[in-house]
Amino acid sequence: MMNDENNRPAEDLTVDAALQQLDGIVAQLENGSLSLEESFALYERGMKLADTCDAMITAIEQKVRVISQDGEITDGTDRF
Repeated sequence: MMNDENNRPAEDLTVDAALQQLDGIVAQLENGSLSLEESFALYERGMKLADTCDAMITAIEQKVRVISQDGEITDGTDRF
């Protein structure tokens, strides 16, 4: 169930790796063949991964800057 990548702290993963683990966790939980203890452990790991992904994506969004045609750097929100 758990390989070395799955044992790494969520904070040490890339966004892509964390999302891939989340997909795997969801599939395992939906399967319904796990014990209550296994399900709870996976749920806890999934919540940690989700929190970490949220923090990483928020940090990335804050770094994104759009240079407008007149050379000003903006946060990009005025484009939507």
